[in-house]
Amino acid sequence: MHVETEGMVLREGSVSGNARSLVLLTAKLGKVTALARGAKSLRSGLAASCSQFVYSRFVLFCSQGRYTVDSAEPVELFIALRDDIRKLALSQYFAELSDYAAQEDIPAPEHLKLLANTLYVLAKTERDPGLIKACFELRLMSVCGYRPYLDGCAECGDDGLCGAFFDPQAGGLICRACAAGDVPPGCTEAPPGVIKAMRHILDSEWQRLFSFSLPESSAGLLGRLTERFVETQMGRSFPTLAFYSKLPKNP
Repeated sequence: MHVETEGMVLREGSVSGNARSLVLLTAKLGKVTALARGAKSLRSGLAASCSQFVYSRFVLFCSQGRYTVDSAEPVELFIALRDDIRKLALSQYFAELSDYAAQEDIPAPEHLKLLANTLYVLAKTERDPGLIKACFELRLMSVCGYRPYLDGCAECGDDGLCGAFFDPQAGGLICRACAAGDVPPGCTEAPPGVIKAMRHILDSEWQRLFSFSLPESSAGLLGRLTERFVETQMGRSFPTLAFYSKLPKNP
């Protein structure tokens, strides 16, 4: 059986000979592991399209549950990512998070669109990488079914919030009354501007997703909140994020 689908290489590994083992995020099949024979050879037509962070049109052949890349045509290479260590490291985080969040045999067109759009903005614009990261994290959690509750208190349901805290464990905002006393670990007060930015990330059209700005302090807080939310919902931390966070901002 042959399947034509758009996709992106999340991870690649070597196998015997000139073949590569690829983990792909695809629109039609979700996450797929596929063998690309000859892809390690620079003379191969698969070399460019079967590299990490390349968005391609694939023709995959499936036999007994195993996929092989029959052909692939690159659509976008995102070459500029490799010229900036911080952008490259951030891209590695997006790939690792996508690899963990995506599922096999479940179509992932929205996830793939989010990843492609995010890498495009990261590679070809000068937008703040920290805000790009926050957009990707929060929107991906929504795409994967972990949308945070921002329309009221996730604990008591009060929608008349006057001052709010963001609690990753509760899955969204909680009011001052529910946060009174011993504030849960990881629960942080969220100013109105940060809450507005989170709602924008979740609800905006694709072409407007990254079209907002925040003061530096608010942008930093937004990034910390989205990181905690991802780690709480996924149940783990990500080494690529730890590496990115240690890099100097102005190398």
